[in-house]
Amino acid sequence: MRSAAADGHAPRGSLTVIYRRDEMTNYFWQTTDPGFCQGDGTTRGHSWACVWGPSLLPAGPTPTLKTVMGPDNMEGDDWLTVLVALGEEARSLTCGGVRIELTLVGTVSAADGERLAVYTYLAPWHAKGLLEAEVVRADGATTERITLNGPVHRGSLWGPEKDCDQVGTARRRE
Repeated sequence: MRSAAADGHAPRGSLTVIYRRDEMTNYFWQTTDPGFCQGDGTTRGHSWACVWGPSLLPAGPTPTLKTVMGPDNMEGDDWLTVLVALGEEARSLTCGGVRIELTLVGTVSAADGERLAVYTYLAPWHAKGLLEAEVVRADGATTERITLNGPVHRGSLWGPEKDCDQVGTARRRE
């Protein structure tokens, strides 16, 4: 088994715990090139995966909140998503009007050295579509729409899913 450091992608900074349940702990960390890794550990073993490239983490003058991992099924009905914020603070998150608890878990650095806040949220379903986030920027509060990463998995193997756009549309009609 090769390590990320052996492949030229050494860790930068410390591990951030993004999920913990029973014997399982998941971590998120930044690499020295523009990238990040996610790994988990249990009493039975561990695994990790890394992705790198200049566009993965936001950089530049435009404030943004971006998903970088997930939604991923953890254990049971927990679906975890990791987001990073550049130039703003996330205050709340909703999927079709349903509030989702958002947790600030740490910070990493953008390629230009700017501090990025790392947030996670857990949902009891695989969220898809657009989330709405209430954020605070230097010029005041605003609502931002965030597109979720990845394909939508269907079928009982992946568990329940929630289309944030359809839920929101249905609620507005009521």
